[in-house]
Amino acid sequence: MSALRDTSETYGLVTRILHWSVAVLMIGNFALGLLGEEENPEIYTLHVSLGLLTGALILFWIFWRLANPKPRSLSNSPLERGLARGVHLALMLLVLLVVASGVGSVLGEGRPLGFFGLELVTGDPRVQPDIFGEAPTRYGWYEEEEEYEDAYGETESGEFWGELHEFLAQPLFLLLLALHVGGVLKHHLLDRDGTLRRMLGPVRGPAA
Repeated sequence: MSALRDTSETYGLVTRILHWSVAVLMIGNFALGLLGEEENPEIYTLHVSLGLLTGALILFWIFWRLANPKPRSLSNSPLERGLARGVHLALMLLVLLVVASGVGSVLGEGRPLGFFGLELVTGDPRVQPDIFGEAPTRYGWYEEEEEYEDAYGETESGEFWGELHEFLAQPLFLLLLALHVGGVLKHHLLDRDGTLRRMLGPVRGPAA
């Protein structure tokens, strides 16, 4: 059971699973956003579901960190330790803000908020169209199938949250991710300490 929890020397199994799961979800969902999920309902619903899952994992991760001892830093530089803590905190907060702004965009545009087929919030029928045929909107009925992105985004609220979502998810996300990865590579390639190995898990055999 102790292997599940963090210690003062290393990360436990739960933290490692959370770390790599969130990393894969963030990168994968970022790629889905670049694919133009607004034009494809299947990609869009997957993008929203993965975003909600990422937010839920981040919230649990924060709780888990508060309930576990934090492994000691392997750096001797106070500045470097402070920068690492700041980047980690900023990344977590940024993910939560990206998820929150995404939810605001969905609800602001009248879309239903779904999670892998489970409808959490019903869409607004006044602005929510059926993209596969005629659909009621606040601007009347569409006679033909409309472009997915043109059928939505008709409210100021949806536009505000959508722009904030893109702003947070692109330049700030890439900047913080670059700082995090750059710090890891610096520890592994230059300092040659065990920072990366602690997150990969215990090494068995002669290499340990």
